[in-house]
Amino acid sequence: MLARLVAVALLACAFGADAASFDCARVRSKLNRMICADPELSSLDSRVWDAYGARLSGASVAQYTHLRERHLAW
Repeated sequence: MLARLVAVALLACAFGADAASFDCARVRSKLNRMICADPELSSLDSRVWDAYGARLSGASVAQYTHLRERHLAW
């Protein structure tokens, strides 16, 4: 269940500098408010987003395109 919440949060997030991978001051969705309110979820969201960003930054153009398409489809 926790993994699903994190996965959905990644799909719904925008870029930001808060502990979560998005700006908690601007959230409107119930899911994002839940993530911002829970330090553990916020930390997990940030860690997953950082890992995804690190993977994209080391990818070739073809890999980046493939990963981005898979992420959006997910």
